[in-house]
Amino acid sequence: MLQMDSEITHKAHELKQLTEKRQVLEKQISALNTAISLSDAISKCDQLSEEIAESKRKLDAMGPESEQVTEEEKKRVEDQYKKMRKEWTSRKRTAKDILDGISEGGGKKPKELVEEIGLEMDEKQDSALAQLPAIDEPNKRNGIGKYRRADHGKD
Repeated sequence: MLQMDSEITHKAHELKQLTEKRQVLEKQISALNTAISLSDAISKCDQLSEEIAESKRKLDAMGPESEQVTEEEKKRVEDQYKKMRKEWTSRKRTAKDILDGISEGGGKKPKELVEEIGLEMDEKQDSALAQLPAIDEPNKRNGIGKYRRADHGKD
């Protein structure tokens, strides 16, 4: 009886080891099944090689004489862009405030007043300026694939 108990204990321990080994092997099989196949890897490598070659051709076409933008010029353009965008936002807000004031005094809705006067609003014209990104915060994508700030379009 004692010998059978020790044999049962030994077999239980052996079963536990085999179960753990099976789990490790199943994980390895799963990892191998999810890994990219050799043919897929070769195909992807060929595709990327073609993209690199195309990029090199484009770069070579630009040539060494292509004009490089200096940091000073970049800074100057960014500052000018920020200034113009700020001015546009300010003027748009002022025009909206004036329109709201006139519509309140005339007892009409702003949209009715806009149509009556014949004003062209940025929203109707699909203003490209409203969709351009702010240089300092390009954190949101707009409908045309560019980045823009979250508060644009609310002015």
